[in-house]
Amino acid sequence: MPRENLTVKRLEALKPRAIRYEIMDAIVPGMGIRVTEKGQKTFILVARYPGKTTPARRSLGEYHAGEFADASLKEARERAR
Repeated sequence: MPRENLTVKRLEALKPRAIRYEIMDAIVPGMGIRVTEKGQKTFILVARYPGKTTPARRSLGEYHAGEFADASLKEARERAR
């Protein structure tokens, strides 16, 4: 999975593709964003959880574009940490 410094500008530029895809954040390990075929953007955390041998993806919440986009990215990073 590609790793990038996620910014509000970069999140706004993400477009839907034929299949969903993920881009991981270079600042917070394990955190990323998933973009679905319909264009829905969801923050995710990939980590190992107790009792499991393989990493699992958990949703941290949806990305809300617009006025509070910066707060949305900041909150997702705080939750991932």
